[in-house]
Amino acid sequence: MTAASPGHGDAHGRLQWGDVDIVVTPDGTARLGSSGPAVLVRPPAVEAGVAGVGPVPWGEAALSVVDGEAESVRVAHHLRWTVRHHVGDAVWTLRATLASGDPGSALGAAHVDVDPGRGTAWVWAAGSEALVVLADDPERPVALRLRRGRLTVPDPRSARVSDRVFEWLPGGSDLTRPAVLELSGCRCRSWTEVAALLPAWLPPLALPAGDDLLLHRPDDAVSAPEAAVGPTGEVSVRGQGRVVIRVEGVSGDLELEAHFAPPLRDLQRRAADRVEARVVQGWSAGQAADVVAAQLIVLAATGRTDTEAFDLLAGSVVEHVHESPLRPLALAHVAVVTGERTALDALREAVGGLRGPTARVIVTEMLLVGLGDPAVTDVISAGAPDLSQPHEAAVALAARLGAGLPGRRAPEDPLAAAEDAACLALASGRLDPLRWPYPAAVVVEHTARRLRATWQGDERVLAWLGIAEAHG
Repeated sequence: MTAASPGHGDAHGRLQWGDVDIVVTPDGTARLGSSGPAVLVRPPAVEAGVAGVGPVPWGEAALSVVDGEAESVRVAHHLRWTVRHHVGDAVWTLRATLASGDPGSALGAAHVDVDPGRGTAWVWAAGSEALVVLADDPERPVALRLRRGRLTVPDPRSARVSDRVFEWLPGGSDLTRPAVLELSGCRCRSWTEVAALLPAWLPPLALPAGDDLLLHRPDDAVSAPEAAVGPTGEVSVRGQGRVVIRVEGVSGDLELEAHFAPPLRDLQRRAADRVEARVVQGWSAGQAADVVAAQLIVLAATGRTDTEAFDLLAGSVVEHVHESPLRPLALAHVAVVTGERTALDALREAVGGLRGPTARVIVTEMLLVGLGDPAVTDVISAGAPDLSQPHEAAVALAARLGAGLPGRRAPEDPLAAAEDAACLALASGRLDPLRWPYPAAVVVEHTARRLRATWQGDERVLAWLGIAEAHG
């Protein structure tokens, strides 16, 4: 075990942990390597100190690294904030402590900030149980398990937090005793090992709307908006969209985030109704080009190709050249519906410009759209990039989607998740069942259910989910 202390002009320390350096900055951020995923436990804002004077700023952080341990210390009046990282041969322990000589200080909420870097970050935060997964290697993630304290998903209605932070200390907390958050991490040999760190009784939390989520916790109190107790003590929960289920027991209190997903077809119809109602009023003017393409794809998916809205969007998609991967797919729909030379010419140009990891997916879907129209399929086949070229591996896509486990990617990006789900649905190769808890099709469906349950109106998400569903 080796450790290096920050030298003159050096803003960080390094802890050697197995085959990776953990780079620690003065504020306590720990990053796997120079550009991998990172985790930072933040102190609360001190809104008022002694006698109500405030806010009180935190002082500059001091970092020391000695004998396999890095410690960051900051003070604010009578408050002392310490973040300590300790590495052993197999275990990395992160411990954050907030102590006060003035229990009357008024504190804001405090959060854990997770950054994917050039890897993947996945978090399941359920109160007294939580996992923070940092994957610098998509097949050998680091899993940090909550050992002390709480970690929860902030209220999604709050505008003060980003989608990559998780609350560990509520605002207004009493510091008569120190507040502590402790995570214990290990390098897992597979995502199956990560799944084994979850509670064994935890059921699937992403379900179709109308299905029952069953919890067998006879010694715990379970509450949810639509919960019923069965004859043998099991609790069944139903709902729509995102539903928080609270489980209170002797082992701790949990907040389970469940998702009850409506069918994709229902969301497509809802989106198409909105597009039809607004496009004819000039709503598409000023819309991003990929959004316009997605709106047309949604109309085509719901059979509304004979509408004024489709004609207006078709004209926009044909005339305005842009590099969105959804434009070629939209043009394939236009070419099939209209058969016009201008649409075929635009399609030919767009197909030739396809690049990147989604090219294979888009070409495959375009060929499906053009099935039965030789003029369209000939244009696609003649101009498509070489689909035998290497593309993103299934393991990288599955890692970004959390391997089908409960939780969320940090930062949460519904559009990126929908793209990844579509790419995974069409990825070559399979996920090794000894290393992955679920096959690719289950990962895709789990992701799609979460996205459908929390859909906020972005037609691009529906366009990619349509591809995923067609090929999943």
